Parts: sequence; C-alpha cells; structure tokens
Amino acid sequence: MRDELGAPADGCILESSFHELYPLLGDQAAQDAVRANQPGRHCPKLRHDPNACLGCPNNPYEKQGRLEKLAQGATTTELVESAFRLHDLAELGLMDTVHPVEELVLRLTHQYRLAERMNRQAEFIAGRVAEMFTKKK
Repeated sequence: MRDELGAPADGCILESSFHELYPLLGDQAAQDAVRANQPGRHCPKLRHDPNACLGCPNNPYEKQGRLEKLAQGATTTELVESAFRLHDLAELGLMDTVHPVEELVLRLTHQYRLAERMNRQAEFIAGRVAEMFTKKK
C-alpha cells in the first residue's frame, strides 16, 4: 500500500510506528494499543489528537505543498470577502471617499457580479426554452 500512495518507506520522522498507526486515524484506543506493543519514538501530536496526521507536513502520504496551498487559499478567501464587503458598502452608498486601489477592486468585483448574474439569467432562460420544447401534449 505504501508504494501505491507514493509514501517513503521510512514513514513519518516523528512516529516510528507510522505505517501501523495511519490506518487507525481517529481511533485513540487502537493507536494506544499499537504504541503499547511497539516501544520507540511516538509523535506527541498524534498522542494528543488521533487525527493529527491529516494536514501534517511530516505525513508522507500528504501531497507536497498542501499546507501552503491551504494557507494561500485562506488569504485569498479573506481578500475576496473584503472585496464583496467593499462592493456592498459602495452599492448602499455608505462610502464617502474611495482610494484608487479600492476603486479598482470595486470595478473588478462589480464586473464579476454582473457576469454571474447574467450567467444565472442565461441558464434560467435556457431551462425555460428547453421545457417548452420537451413538453408533451
């Protein structure tokens, strides 16, 4: 199974029984039984949280760069939410002055929202037209 998942043969650097414990993620009692039978170095994170391998950079089964992508996605989500909030404030007339960068963000966000609205309308119309031609009389 290790070869299929592309994991290195040595496993996690913090857990000597990694390959025995990984299939038991989430089952604290089963993991403790494996640790009791196999003395050696055991991961303190995994002792504390039976699912700690998920998202851990030491987990050889995880794809490289996954955590960095998650962090980047969180930052992007924050920026998108800020852009939508800024757009809502402008649309409601609650902004006195607009910085040039905010203006650019507002224009891009407005274009995105218009395009989304037009796509939804086009899908709705296409659905109605399809209904007209598929109705049996």
